[in-house]
Amino acid sequence: MIEVEALYKSFDGVQVLKGVSFKVAQGEVTALIGRSGDGKSVLLKHLAGLLNPDRGRVLLDRQDIGSLRGRALQQMRARLGFLFQGGAL
Repeated sequence: MIEVEALYKSFDGVQVLKGVSFKVAQGEVTALIGRSGDGKSVLLKHLAGLLNPDRGRVLLDRQDIGSLRGRALQQMRARLGFLFQGGAL
């Protein structure tokens, strides 16, 4: 299960994520839609552990991914698929 709890993120004083919360159960299919600049990519980067929130947390199977480091973080990321738009490296 993926759980996002009261996630906040800002860049240069611009609030991108404002208290985002949701749960996705194992086997559930969820779509993330919105306009350009709404924070979709920022949210996905939090789910992959590529960004740390200003406040809030992301849990994968009840484990806070913000607390993962090194090998544990690599193992968590190995469970995810992530395709960047535009072939970003």
